[in-house]
Amino acid sequence: MTVSIDTQFVHPDIAQEAQGLHEQACTALAALAAGTCRGKEWTGFFDYPRQAGFDLNQRIKTAIAQLPLAYDHVLVLGIGGSFQGTLAVHEALTHSYHHLLPSNRPQLSFCGCHLSETLTLECIDALDRSEPLVVVISKSGNTIETALAFRIIKQYLVQRYGAETAYTRLITITDAERGSLRAFSQKHNCLSFAVPNNVGGRYSVLTAVGLLPLSLAQYDTDALLQGAASFFAQPHDKHNQAVQYAVFRNACYRHGKLIEVLSCSDPKLRACADWWKQLFGESEGKDGKGIFPTTMLLTTDLHALGQYLQEGKRHLLETFLTITNPAHNAHGVERRLRIPASDDDNLAFAANKFLHDINLAAVQGTQAAHCKGNVPNINITVPQLDEFHLGYLFACWQTACAISSALLDVNPFDQPGVEVYKKNMLELASSN
Repeated sequence: MTVSIDTQFVHPDIAQEAQGLHEQACTALAALAAGTCRGKEWTGFFDYPRQAGFDLNQRIKTAIAQLPLAYDHVLVLGIGGSFQGTLAVHEALTHSYHHLLPSNRPQLSFCGCHLSETLTLECIDALDRSEPLVVVISKSGNTIETALAFRIIKQYLVQRYGAETAYTRLITITDAERGSLRAFSQKHNCLSFAVPNNVGGRYSVLTAVGLLPLSLAQYDTDALLQGAASFFAQPHDKHNQAVQYAVFRNACYRHGKLIEVLSCSDPKLRACADWWKQLFGESEGKDGKGIFPTTMLLTTDLHALGQYLQEGKRHLLETFLTITNPAHNAHGVERRLRIPASDDDNLAFAANKFLHDINLAAVQGTQAAHCKGNVPNINITVPQLDEFHLGYLFACWQTACAISSALLDVNPFDQPGVEVYKKNMLELASSN
């Protein structure tokens, strides 16, 4: 069973509008697959596993096996697409209390994705208690958050290990030929991989940007690529899930629904939702157009935002992301959690039911309530939270984003507005 989309809570007028968009969406998908769409020079993410990903993954595994050092901590320095996908897989598949439990898997942490002095100092505290390997990800080498963190961490490594050994603990992922980080890698003979020239940052999770740190942290990157390849092998027709999702969003947009809420059924999907938020926000928000993406974690955020969703301004659409099987495993044995009977509350109905089943009922009840409150919604169902299905979901969303942007007539692969705040930030920082 693969990822599926349930449209039962789409209003009839929006469903009819979506039907009318199918032909245009399928044309956009065909152009994307052929590399003839707007922004065609950035379409290398499409079918990347088969084109290059599997071969690259094998090279990465070989390089890791030949590392001349031991490590128990992988620190990723990067921002935006340079870390969001890796964090999404890590948070979804790692025990939430892993830092309190014994494990043979290397710790995975992130820096260079903010300008917080406090968090950077805390990162150094963690490095003091481990044998770190640092992965620096930046195509240009000049992204301010990552570059400044790299200066600090590089100095730390040199002071701790000495220059010669320090550089063996640095791996770079950057432009294949140019930029300050490429020059640094060549000067110090660092192990290095390239960001493909035809893949943008927010579309790069299935390249070395995601494959290398996830492999170092012992995730199943073969399964991640296999899941994505399974999606890309789908027929390019109206039944393609990326087409279905793109036409739903655009039909809602044409009916005045300007904000999309991605409601996740499990807090372990928090970082996955953040990855989705960057993908759609940075791709579509141009020329005064686009759906504003935001997120909600169920059922926690229903106690904060549920009232607004039910009765607030009716400019919302909603996408539910639901996991069918929680598949909690310990030593190869699947675990489930039944709710014990109790006379201490008025919830007798819950006795002996699985907690996850109560959660699914809460999601279904929320969908029906929000639909009745004039928030059209769909449910994207993932059978199981694992590398294969995350790879499938990443590929589906990337493709849907490109199609949805085409329906809006915007380029899904550039981000001209981002340069404005970067310019202001650099001017202000340099003048202080």
